[in-house]
Amino acid sequence: LLALAGLVTAALLVGTSATATAAGTDSGYVATGSTYTSVSAAWAVPATTCTATSDLSIWVGLDGFDDPTVEQTGVDIECTGRTLSIAGFYELFPAAPVFYGNVVRPGDSISATVAVTGTTYAFTLTDTTQGWSKVTRKSARAADSSAEIIVECGGTCPVFHQVAVNHATVNGQPLANARPTALNGTPGTTSPIAGGGSFTVTQSVPVS
Repeated sequence: LLALAGLVTAALLVGTSATATAAGTDSGYVATGSTYTSVSAAWAVPATTCTATSDLSIWVGLDGFDDPTVEQTGVDIECTGRTLSIAGFYELFPAAPVFYGNVVRPGDSISATVAVTGTTYAFTLTDTTQGWSKVTRKSARAADSSAEIIVECGGTCPVFHQVAVNHATVNGQPLANARPTALNGTPGTTSPIAGGGSFTVTQSVPVS
């Protein structure tokens, strides 16, 4: 699987090469301008069509904007040719992601949280459909000047049509309260926030 990525200075660090590229790689929301101690969201794993080698990840994270690190957890959807594989993960970028061996399938209901106390990060990822939950705690240098809820393509996007994000919070409050910035990158168009913590990323033109 491709190494997942963290936002840095309005750009993206992709894979292990840590090469800064255009900010248009990501869709979703990023909150800046304060100190952030938690971010969370829920979504259904989208039905995905594999027509070529491609990668899609959906994650929540702290840090990454104006900082070369990001602490994140979520789900990675990878197409190797026409073969689909899905896995949950956590990552302390620029270190490599750590993938969980638990089953994840299209349509599964996922919830994800990253929270920090001091320099200890707690990564919580739950698949309520499959009935599993992972909580991982790791130490890292804390910056936490941003919080992200991101849909990201690792170069080429598979065909996924739409990701619907719900129950999105930052610092325990609805996402909208953080006045985040919408990103409309390669994955698709990010909708306005509804109900304080819900939005969609819609793939306007499938690119694989």
